[in-house]
Amino acid sequence: MRRLSVVFFAIALTLGLAGTAQAQVSVAPEVAFGDDVDLGIGAHVAAPLTSVNENLELAARFNLFFPDGFDYWELNGDVRYLFPLPENDQFVPYVLGGLVFGNWSFDFESDLVDVDDSTTEFGLRLGGGVKFPMDRFHPFAELGAGIGDVPDFVLRGGVAFPLGS
Repeated sequence: MRRLSVVFFAIALTLGLAGTAQAQVSVAPEVAFGDDVDLGIGAHVAAPLTSVNENLELAARFNLFFPDGFDYWELNGDVRYLFPLPENDQFVPYVLGGLVFGNWSFDFESDLVDVDDSTTEFGLRLGGGVKFPMDRFHPFAELGAGIGDVPDFVLRGGVAFPLGS
């Protein structure tokens, strides 16, 4: 129940901040690969923060990973600084930084032993990526480095879909 409350709080916070944005909100399914946590799937919501700076975006994401022997999920919020290239609108590089809230859990059951344990960790993620703006969707790829008790490196990619007009 606590996990679900955290997820709903993060989504509500993101949507609240997105409501103050002056430009388009986007949602994106994504695939991720982490060095300690293997393959993962997830989604994120991003909103431009043009009221603060025209090159800033706020993104919140949830990823569920599938490592062998245990479960791991993470919720994080990033601020991205975009570097639009005036001579090229085919791609937009960016840097990112944000907080990561991760949960490791382990459940092992046998005739002799029943072990159920979980731990919650916080950390920072720094990285960068590139978006490929197109008319109806925006593919992206990014690499983030974890600082703290979160996966050291996570490579992500997906397709963002702008909402509204």
